[in-house]
Amino acid sequence: HPVTESRVADAQNRARNYSDQGRQDSEDFGLMQARVQVGFDETPGYSIKRFRAEIEKDGGLAIGNVYGLVLALTRANELEAARNELSPLLKNYPGNIAFTLAASDIDVASGRAADAVSRLRKLLALNPDNRPLSMSYADALLKTGDAKTAERVLVSQSKLHPDDPQVWYALAETHGLAGNIVDVHRARAEYFILNGALDRAERQLGYALDLADGNFHTSASVQARIADIQEMRQEIDL
Repeated sequence: HPVTESRVADAQNRARNYSDQGRQDSEDFGLMQARVQVGFDETPGYSIKRFRAEIEKDGGLAIGNVYGLVLALTRANELEAARNELSPLLKNYPGNIAFTLAASDIDVASGRAADAVSRLRKLLALNPDNRPLSMSYADALLKTGDAKTAERVLVSQSKLHPDDPQVWYALAETHGLAGNIVDVHRARAEYFILNGALDRAERQLGYALDLADGNFHTSASVQARIADIQEMRQEIDL
């Protein structure tokens, strides 16, 4: 078919009606790529040089490079510089989860955990139970000494993400800080189960069973989980 003026106009109209999801995906990919690069670089100083060179080349148009620089500066404990670089991103993308997490990391590293708690709580109200926000929120709460609230947050996450070892590891530590020793061992057991260490998991549940003496519901739940482990072991042996 010949490319007539009407066909071009029709194509342009269709294009205008499409969402900018592709652009958003590209930006998100750039952010995650920058985060991975910072994690793999041997030193934050190397990351800082890399991202500053990229920013100089593109004039800061690629927000992934600016974000990477923020992460690298935070790792290098250059917190004021990190905050200054992040400020325009927070202003231009106020609901962005990655930028809010970066800001909360700077808050915590600066000894301002209460600011991180406030910042994360506000965004969690818009993104209930978001995993990265919830995990950072719990960590910031612990930094302020509020282990009980952190415990509730992580218990909720363990129900939403029962197959996530990181959640159970953090929950075990938080149970301990909250003085809930029985559930320290139960959470550790779940962590070991997910890592294939069934003997260690059963040992932790044994500790929990001893401490739960007299509490029928807790004892019954722990015994049921021990039975689950024994079934898992039989399936492995088959």
